[in-house]
Amino acid sequence: MSLYSISKTQTTILPVQEKARAEEFGYKMVFLIWFLYLFEPARLFAYYIPVLGSLKWLPTLFLVVAIFYWFNSSVKKYNYTAFTIFLALNLFGTVIAFVNDGNWGIARQINRQIFQFYMLGILTFSYFNDNEKINKLLYLYFLYILYFAIWGILSLKLSPIDHTDPGLRTIVPWHPWLDNRDGFGPLMVIGLAYCFYYYRAVESRRLKLLSLISLILCVAGIILSFGRAVFVAMAITIAFMWYQSKKKIYGMFLLIAAAILIFFTISLISPDNRYWETMQTINNGLSEGTGADRSVLWGWAWREFINYPIFGVGTGNFGIALVKLVPLDEALRHGYTEGRLWGRALHSAPFTILSEYGLVGTLAVVLLIIDFINTNRKNRNFSLALLKGVVSKTHDDRHSHAKTFYYISLALMACFLAFWVNGFFYEIIYTSFLWNLIVINRLLYLNLSMGKNPEIKIAHSY
Repeated sequence: MSLYSISKTQTTILPVQEKARAEEFGYKMVFLIWFLYLFEPARLFAYYIPVLGSLKWLPTLFLVVAIFYWFNSSVKKYNYTAFTIFLALNLFGTVIAFVNDGNWGIARQINRQIFQFYMLGILTFSYFNDNEKINKLLYLYFLYILYFAIWGILSLKLSPIDHTDPGLRTIVPWHPWLDNRDGFGPLMVIGLAYCFYYYRAVESRRLKLLSLISLILCVAGIILSFGRAVFVAMAITIAFMWYQSKKKIYGMFLLIAAAILIFFTISLISPDNRYWETMQTINNGLSEGTGADRSVLWGWAWREFINYPIFGVGTGNFGIALVKLVPLDEALRHGYTEGRLWGRALHSAPFTILSEYGLVGTLAVVLLIIDFINTNRKNRNFSLALLKGVVSKTHDDRHSHAKTFYYISLALMACFLAFWVNGFFYEIIYTSFLWNLIVINRLLYLNLSMGKNPEIKIAHSY
């Protein structure tokens, strides 16, 4: 080979190597950002060491740097239309809130969160471009659930159960969403579904054992939250997991095992039957206590929708807009002053969407839900096709990960249901719970290259 040929080959190889190094650096940076957003170490340190309060901006800073790095790189860039529409709607809702009521302070915070979830997703699509990287993200998400399930157990020591009203205690004191049952309980139901399928997805005995431990801790977390809606969400999610199983007899044994585990956990956490006494108040429906409060709030949300049916009252503007629509004597009759209404959470994702974004927003969210379900179905079908050999094994190494992706797809669908059942009763639409699931679901789709393959329908589940 001539010196000219060697030189030409080297000039071809060097740019490829440089591109690979740049992509690897981008991947490591985005992985670090996922860690910072999931585990929130900056908030933990800032809570216990107040002088480190400025560390709370660290995840945002890293994300901004990663966005600039991504924008100036040659890595393949993706769009996610359904998510982009919701982001645009969220920003437009801020304009509506400002024009109608001069409010954009609450909306700004929500905008920042949704934009960060969106950009983290877009960056993830670009840099998590092989099976090993995706598996690491799936493992990180599993550890995130385990981590906060452990915090739930620790809370029994940090904030013992008050048997007069056990649902009001602090659970994860330093976290903005998980400090109370409205946030912690839903995450544990999501975690229960994820850990069950993660157990089936992994081969390692160590990970299987860890998955079982995490699943048990999630059940404990559900119980110690003392959330009635959380209990309902758990029951519906477990029933759906049984429905997803094609081996119904095997699934029935799992249901029995789950029931035994739940009863045993309740006997440990609440030996005085306080938990069951709390759950029995579900029968009161919307006539007493927090149920009655939700009934009033949802009625007012409907009133907002009737008055602003197209675009709603604007992002984060539910409570502020109520001041104009609800007479003061009516508000006082239900225990609300003008100050208490200001920034009031609605405690229902569907009613939040309806009142704050109107028909346009409702349509956007429905499209997002349909997109998730269709994408998830395609992920399951293609993973199953790989497992059954319907797709030629000459494609790539996806076959070695097909089982993992199949069970993770089942997990994501169950987690998605768990979110929406909880979301009907809790204000969690602006938390990361939903958006993490949406991003991971779309990431599997992109990795499986479903857009480049004909849709494959499989009659039987694996």
